[in-house]
Amino acid sequence: MDISVCGIHLRDCERLFFEKFYRSLSTIQGREYFVVVTCNRIEIYFLSKKKTAVFSDIREYLEKLYIYEGEFAFYHLCYVLSGLDSIFIGESNIKYQIKKAYELQKKSLGSLMHFFIQKAFKVSKEIRNRFVDEGKVNTLESYIIEKVGQMETRESILFVGYSSINRAIANRVISSNLFRQVVFNTDHENIKYKRLERKQLHKWIDYDCVVVATKSNKKLLHVADLRDQERECVLFDLSVPRNIEAEISNYCRVIDMVGINRGQEDKNEAYREAKVYAMQRALFFRDLARRRER
Repeated sequence: MDISVCGIHLRDCERLFFEKFYRSLSTIQGREYFVVVTCNRIEIYFLSKKKTAVFSDIREYLEKLYIYEGEFAFYHLCYVLSGLDSIFIGESNIKYQIKKAYELQKKSLGSLMHFFIQKAFKVSKEIRNRFVDEGKVNTLESYIIEKVGQMETRESILFVGYSSINRAIANRVISSNLFRQVVFNTDHENIKYKRLERKQLHKWIDYDCVVVATKSNKKLLHVADLRDQERECVLFDLSVPRNIEAEISNYCRVIDMVGINRGQEDKNEAYREAKVYAMQRALFFRDLARRRER
């Protein structure tokens, strides 16, 4: 397959570099490229013949990007889709994120890219069925539930943004009865949760825990909002780019994706190596068997 990919994972770079690369995407989107953006990775899939144009647009970032071409780009996408390259090994949310990106961008993609992506979805499903034990998979939601469960004060929790990850965490919070009050900061009116209007977001400091997961490119939580209050508050910033001003970490505990990555890195390494070896071996023998059948 004459397709290549370049990208970066948050565990392999500084947060500021990651966010700067994210902001540069506006210069390349809309040219028959498939762009994947999650809270941990940014990837650009493109026809190999367009490599010169792509690299010209992002030349200042190339030194820190990984690059795969042809079958290696395909294996990489299968690897990512299967959840084996995620912070939480085997999690399935990455599959839905890439599927959503594909649905949004498919009208601008050519037939070769369509085949490439659809084939990767099919193969990644085979990999998951064989190598991922769904019953033992940890997730970002369960990680956050574990952390908030350790908090001494759990009266109220505020979710900033009506994203799918926030809704998933909120449902777990409610089912576990962790907080007396669950509130969403959103302009969506028809929701089952108590709502705090966006214009009132400066009141976030009144909550014991705040989870931020939005598509906004702006800082939404400001250090000026603290209003000289001395209050313990735990904040989770799951957004790309960050929505919480860095200075807030001087007054509150802030957990972002960099910290979550570091916390999971040692746990994942041995597991990931074993799974990657198994996946590569399975793909090799499957392709060998198919060649013999011809």
